[in-house]
Amino acid sequence: MYKSSGVPNSTLCALMSETTLLPKLHTLHHICEGLGITIREFFDDDMFNETEQD
Repeated sequence: MYKSSGVPNSTLCALMSETTLLPKLHTLHHICEGLGITIREFFDDDMFNETEQD
Protein backbone atom coordinates (compact mmCIF):
# COMPACT_ATOMS: atom_id res chain seq x y z
CA MET A 1 0.00 0.00 0.00
CA TYR A 2 2.94 2.33 0.47
CA LYS A 3 3.41 2.50 -3.29
CA SER A 4 -0.18 3.57 -3.99
CA SER A 5 -0.26 6.10 -1.15
CA GLY A 6 3.24 7.48 -1.45
CA VAL A 7 3.65 7.10 2.32
CA PRO A 8 6.96 5.45 3.25
CA ASN A 9 6.68 1.84 4.36
CA SER A 10 8.46 2.73 7.62
CA THR A 11 5.73 5.28 8.42
CA LEU A 12 2.98 2.76 7.74
CA CYS A 13 4.73 0.19 9.94
CA ALA A 14 5.08 2.74 12.74
CA LEU A 15 1.36 3.48 12.53
CA MET A 16 0.40 -0.19 12.52
CA SER A 17 2.68 -1.02 15.46
CA GLU A 18 1.40 2.06 17.32
CA THR A 19 4.91 3.47 17.58
CA THR A 20 3.40 6.60 16.06
CA LEU A 21 0.14 7.45 17.78
CA LEU A 22 -0.61 10.83 16.24
CA PRO A 23 -0.13 10.78 12.46
CA LYS A 24 -0.21 14.08 10.61
CA LEU A 25 -3.32 14.91 8.63
CA HIS A 26 -1.47 14.97 5.32
CA THR A 27 -0.20 11.43 6.05
CA LEU A 28 -3.78 10.25 6.64
CA HIS A 29 -4.85 12.02 3.48
CA HIS A 30 -2.24 10.15 1.41
CA ILE A 31 -3.19 6.83 3.03
CA CYS A 32 -6.84 7.47 2.17
CA GLU A 33 -5.90 8.28 -1.41
CA GLY A 34 -4.01 5.00 -1.58
CA LEU A 35 -7.06 3.16 -0.26
CA GLY A 36 -9.40 4.98 -2.63
CA ILE A 37 -11.46 6.56 0.16
CA THR A 38 -11.98 10.09 1.46
CA ILE A 39 -10.89 11.43 4.83
CA ARG A 40 -14.59 11.67 5.70
CA GLU A 41 -15.06 7.97 4.94
CA PHE A 42 -11.99 7.14 7.02
CA PHE A 43 -13.31 8.98 10.07
CA ASP A 44 -16.89 7.75 9.57
CA ASP A 45 -16.41 4.90 12.00
CA ASP A 46 -17.90 4.19 15.40
CA MET A 47 -14.48 4.25 17.04
CA PHE A 48 -14.23 7.97 16.20
CA ASN A 49 -17.75 8.68 17.40
CA GLU A 50 -17.25 7.16 20.84
CA THR A 51 -16.34 9.60 23.56
CA GLU A 52 -14.59 8.68 26.74
CA GLN A 53 -16.55 9.78 29.77
CA ASP A 54 -14.84 10.76 33.00
